Amino acid sequence: MKHIFFVVLAEEQNYWRAAQRLRISTRALSMQIHQLEELLGLQLCQRRAHQAACLTTAGELLYLDAASQAALPTNLPFVKKKIQVPSCAPADIARRAYDLSMERARQGGASDPEGDWLEAERQLKAGR
Repeated sequence: MKHIFFVVLAEEQNYWRAAQRLRISTRALSMQIHQLEELLGLQLCQRRAHQAACLTTAGELLYLDAASQAALPTNLPFVKKKIQVPSCAPADIARRAYDLSMERARQGGASDPEGDWLEAERQLKAGR
């Protein structure tokens, strides 16, 4: 269920608007996001001024994965700008790129979402 809170926050990029859409308080939304981050062991977003939410690379890739599994359109600005993937990205590439990014984050490496996407595509074409 926590992933639904995250998806709405990613789409709205604002805690207040996301909370309104979910019909919960911003405090409750913030707690749900924090619990999801604790569960994954990753920071998914950073809170900015005026309730704005800025997704981290891990957050962007998690959103891509959630969007591909739920057949959501991947038309958020960060997707087109930073990762430059087709609007209907195959779910297997999104999942593989997400896994690569999570592994890199756990090892303390620098984020490279576009590189992870290209590597995932290469691995899948090679049949790995």
